[in-house]
Amino acid sequence: MTRGETLPTASDSVKESAMFKQPTPLRARITTWPGRFLLACLLTAFGGTAFGATRAEVPVERAAPAEQIVAAASHAVFTPVLSPDDRQRYRKSFALQKKGKWAAADRQIKKLENPLLIGHLQAQRYLHPTAYRSKFAELRRWLDLYADHPDARRIYKLALHRKPKNTRAPKRPVGVYITGMEKLGAKTETGPPRSAKAQRVFRKLRSQIRHRLRKGRPESAETVLLNQRTNRYLSSIDHDRLQAMLANGYLSQGENEKAHAMAMASLQNSGAALGTTFADAHWTAGQAAWRLHLVDVAATHFQTLAMLKNIAPALKTAGAFWAARNELIQRRPQNVSRWLTVAADYPQAFYGILARRALGLKADYRWDIPHLTREDVGRIEATTRGVRAIALIEIDQTYRAARELRAVAAKPELARPVLALAARFRLPSLSLRLSGLLSNGEGHPGAAYPIPPWIPKEGYAVDRALLYAIMHQESTFNVRAKSPAGAHGLMQLMPRTANLMVRGRPFSGVHRKNLYQPELNLSIGQKFILHLLSNKRVRGNLFLLTASYNAGLGRVTRWQKRMPKDNDALLFIESLPSRETRIFVKRVFRNLWVYRNRLQQSAPSLDAILGGAWPSYVALDNLKDGNEVAEYGN
Repeated sequence: MTRGETLPTASDSVKESAMFKQPTPLRARITTWPGRFLLACLLTAFGGTAFGATRAEVPVERAAPAEQIVAAASHAVFTPVLSPDDRQRYRKSFALQKKGKWAAADRQIKKLENPLLIGHLQAQRYLHPTAYRSKFAELRRWLDLYADHPDARRIYKLALHRKPKNTRAPKRPVGVYITGMEKLGAKTETGPPRSAKAQRVFRKLRSQIRHRLRKGRPESAETVLLNQRTNRYLSSIDHDRLQAMLANGYLSQGENEKAHAMAMASLQNSGAALGTTFADAHWTAGQAAWRLHLVDVAATHFQTLAMLKNIAPALKTAGAFWAARNELIQRRPQNVSRWLTVAADYPQAFYGILARRALGLKADYRWDIPHLTREDVGRIEATTRGVRAIALIEIDQTYRAARELRAVAAKPELARPVLALAARFRLPSLSLRLSGLLSNGEGHPGAAYPIPPWIPKEGYAVDRALLYAIMHQESTFNVRAKSPAGAHGLMQLMPRTANLMVRGRPFSGVHRKNLYQPELNLSIGQKFILHLLSNKRVRGNLFLLTASYNAGLGRVTRWQKRMPKDNDALLFIESLPSRETRIFVKRVFRNLWVYRNRLQQSAPSLDAILGGAWPSYVALDNLKDGNEVAEYGN
């Protein structure tokens, strides 16, 4: 899209359905019945609102975990670990140490009756980024006493760095922590086993090709594959796997003919032996054929992809949904529901949600979570880490508590009780980590899409559903998340961006650590969202907002200039040159729609996409000052 073009918005009249939009040369073949068909599907099942009430009916909860502990104790679920006086002393000690006030903190620590959390207090001190330089003897002594604490790995690494020569090594950390990724496993590949030499060559070439493709240089990546000195060690299957990667790189740069030719060559040469790359190659070939207006060829690839088993739901649902689009533009409506039904089997995928909406299927998420019982608490309290975690919750040190509970949940029999506790006391990052481990094929939406406890300092100026959706993808609600590029906290803010939002340099240098404060991070994050929404190049467009949040507004603007000009919103997403940004946009929208459901709100962006419009931001929360619904871009 070039400067000066006008983006369609949710209020524009719908001339064609985005789901059924066809490549430009075929547009004259389409009559008005596709839009009527889709509208009938939507209205028959939903009566106009699929996701519930127009306004949020779920109130903002403000109870702190410590207050919930007291309330739970009154119902005989919990017996508080710390006395009221110790809770106050620990809170003051952590707060004083955060500011580097060691003497004042020591006075509080000396008054403690229960030393249970001394290890955490010492870890905070020894790892302080600016106000304390720990000695090797302190670190070694700490590891002798507290090697099972969550900070043990960091302290061990620091101790090795400061260890004098000819000095006894410190004790190693002990314990296992769940990551939440254990069930995913590694991708499997078929084909003959590689020799050690061939394995090294394949990994090296793959790394070089990926690096060049991330830089938007598929021609340079192709020279790597064509290098006779190295590729002679590749099997034909490995060559075709790398060639399929190149094909996707050319597709990302809009070189559709070359992308289609290379993907087809890989499929024809190696077929299903490509393993996990087989599905990727079909997607690349199908998208390239669609853009070249080879609709019959595209249909073959999308349908093949939709029927594959044991592939990622995101890819399977994409193939099925685009197969349905293809059937409709070729005026075969009797086949559309078949492919939409395939996609609709995955209600937590981007295209799965779109398909269910188009078919008139209810967005039926079960928001119940495991009930926390006295027996659950007893099993957690039977572990040393569990007792420490509950004590930390009592003094609002929830980040430290969640890290302790990750070790408790490493025992399979304790994972469900820990999930119940995490949900009860609103530890969203831990809930999200555990949701995949306990899904058993059914899923735990209540744990996978938790409601976080933090509120921006000035209150919400952006809908909670959108903020939660971005946090879910950016940081998985980890308040201490930091990207390799230097983005910090819940909303993964770069210090430079944060400084721009507050007009100064308060987050430069060592002060960037302040971005880990959740309420402050949220406050700046929503300012940045509003800044993007009001930009003349975005004007409330949610696709442009999410793409710009991930890749930067300037980069997205440059991408638009060389992307397809047929104003197809879904094709825009699939044409973004950055794979990371494509995934980010679709996952944020999936999260947004699921959170709209959890907050009992409608999903206007979902209807806009299916109705042929670009999705615009529509605020549905009852904002802090009672403002009515706000729309951007109309």
